[in-house]
Amino acid sequence: MFDQLSWKESIEKLLLEGIVSKEKSMARITKILSTNTPNNRIQSEINQDTLELEVMEVELPLKCPLSLTRITIPARGCNCEHIQCFDLQSYVMLNYKVKSWKCPICNKNAGLKDLSVDEYIFEILEITTSMSDVERVVIDLTARWKIKISKPNVIDLTSEGDKDCQIIHSIVNLSLE
Repeated sequence: MFDQLSWKESIEKLLLEGIVSKEKSMARITKILSTNTPNNRIQSEINQDTLELEVMEVELPLKCPLSLTRITIPARGCNCEHIQCFDLQSYVMLNYKVKSWKCPICNKNAGLKDLSVDEYIFEILEITTSMSDVERVVIDLTARWKIKISKPNVIDLTSEGDKDCQIIHSIVNLSLE
């Protein structure tokens, strides 16, 4: 299927045949979060009434773990059990050279025929593309997402003779609905 194709042709073929719809992606995210798998780096909260562990949300980096740049085409292996994606072009270009074909997130086999492009994550990337500070989003149990911005705030603590100041990093959460 992909054996005789260049890396560019392989990407084009995946974009034509390997796209997971937004609806299927959202259902997958909900399923993954409801099963509470440790691979998701889940932020969780203990329900004090029942002492059950409830998954509340998961952070999703928008940077590729291979190229360390913003993902342009979000992909993952079909057998992967995580939400995080990698950049399809970076992954394919690298693997045409080193022939590893392992997911950079979970290390499962992820050959060309086993890859899918995530339409929902692509939509998130498109919406946040003009927001330069956005490096990650937070996705909840219902697959709704919000932006997570890490931005340093400088607070001047100077008194009359004191020239010291302190940088305090804060996390600002903005909701997109």
